[in-house]
Amino acid sequence: MMKNFFKIFSIGLILVLSVSVFATNRTKDKGEVIQGKYYSLGGGTADTIVVSDTVNYLMFVNRTNIVYPEMDLLWTKVGAGTATLKVAFFESKDGTTTGYTACKKGKAQGAYTKTLTLTATGYTPISFRADTALFTGRYLKIQYTTTSTATVKGKITNLLKLDIW
Repeated sequence: MMKNFFKIFSIGLILVLSVSVFATNRTKDKGEVIQGKYYSLGGGTADTIVVSDTVNYLMFVNRTNIVYPEMDLLWTKVGAGTATLKVAFFESKDGTTTGYTACKKGKAQGAYTKTLTLTATGYTPISFRADTALFTGRYLKIQYTTTSTATVKGKITNLLKLDIW
């Protein structure tokens, strides 16, 4: 009886460790994006996001005016269940990995993030202007993170436009 308990415990421990080891933190450099133009982010098989997963998109924003990023996030659900997806926005003046700070929103100037509960395939608009968020940097990082309690995977596709004021 005790032998079976240890077998089951060992298998369970290996499964838990496997999920945490294979959870990824991928970064994709999109290069230069120009104000007023549309850009597609994601959509490929490498943009599938699973439990405890993180995908980052980095880009240099070529702008001469104040820009307000506008996104249409499309979630293509794969399998059954619900996913919780956190979308966070960071900015940098120089694009170094240590130089990113959270984009700010509202009067309190808190970090600009969105937490989405995704139960079905569909799209969600995200608007810096509508959420009174500011982007003042030259580099933008958009980060997608799923929680460890998500039970479904999906594919993220975005249409990004850097709208001018």
